Amino acid sequence: MEIVVNLAPLYGHLTGIGYYTLGILRALTKRSEIRSIYGLTMSGVSKLESGIYLNHAPEKDDLIFNLRMVLGYLPYALGFIHFFQGLHLSRLDSKVIYWEPSYILIPYKGPKVVTIHDLSHLKCPRWHPPERRRWLRKNLEKSLKSADFVFVISESIKKEILESYSIDKPIEIIYPGIDDLFYRQSRKDVYTQRLKKFGLKWKRYLLYVGTLEPRKNLERLLFAFISLPRELRSRFPLIIVGAQGWASHSLKGKIERLARDGEVRWLGYISRYDLKALYAGAKIFVYPSLYEGFGMPVIEAMACGTPVLTSDRPALRESAGEAAYFIDPESIDSIREGLRTLLREESLVLKLKKTGLSWSSQFRWDSSAIKFISCLKKIANQL
Repeated sequence: MEIVVNLAPLYGHLTGIGYYTLGILRALTKRSEIRSIYGLTMSGVSKLESGIYLNHAPEKDDLIFNLRMVLGYLPYALGFIHFFQGLHLSRLDSKVIYWEPSYILIPYKGPKVVTIHDLSHLKCPRWHPPERRRWLRKNLEKSLKSADFVFVISESIKKEILESYSIDKPIEIIYPGIDDLFYRQSRKDVYTQRLKKFGLKWKRYLLYVGTLEPRKNLERLLFAFISLPRELRSRFPLIIVGAQGWASHSLKGKIERLARDGEVRWLGYISRYDLKALYAGAKIFVYPSLYEGFGMPVIEAMACGTPVLTSDRPALRESAGEAAYFIDPESIDSIREGLRTLLREESLVLKLKKTGLSWSSQFRWDSSAIKFISCLKKIANQL
């Protein structure tokens, strides 16, 4: 089989969709069933060699790709981008299977599959800029109906799609995996050396990882944290890791004001190797998101041996199983009491660490790729 993949999610700093795309691609390059993988960019279509695009985003410093990120917020720009990408796709053999890893299929004469990560644009439109909402509302249903297979990242999102759209296409759940990096066990002193450059001490901080945007619920987390006793705040500062996202300017200001006391720090976007150390060195990983399609940081933190506090929401219940401490993300009191409990009950922390390591071990990119390929085989057999 041959496949072509839209590489747009790999531009710039990677977030959830980008890491999902990268994880699947890494695993597919190891499979003998896949003869060739082609990457679609604004520049055209090119064959991906094994090992390419595995550790960095392709052409992320290219002016064209940075321009694309800006254009994505302008009216009708995404439609023009898809038109030109469609011209590149039209030159491919119609037996090449096109995978769109991010919602909206580009017009293509051959077989195609699409991955849907969540329906947040329907569930809570205010979490998205206007042009993104318009684009998804106009095109997502058409994308679902034209796909040969629809892939989702959780049972929760499959249920939402079936409730929101009338489609008769097969929907397959292909869970995210965890990068091997997060499974590798290093000595504590190796981690400690990485933590030193951030001024952090082993198991003496709380950690949040994710883009700074409204649905991540950071404002409530900050209010919950500052309402903890000062003694706990000073011993366990809140460390925030992630790039600044949409509608995050006011949140950034709040973080900067709290940072003056040294109890809250925002490190921005960091490397995966540094992130591994921060996951492993945290006392608690905190992820109080209001809505997720899955929640990859939850299982990454578990794989690093860190107890997780997260939201009692369907997708996060699915990703965390029974291996996390759940809170009501809309209640500051619930978040605060969850933090207080985990900071004071060491037996519970040890239990969550053990169950988290066991639970997270099932999420492997190789398993995701096997299911992915089984669906592509069904398509290929019909060509």
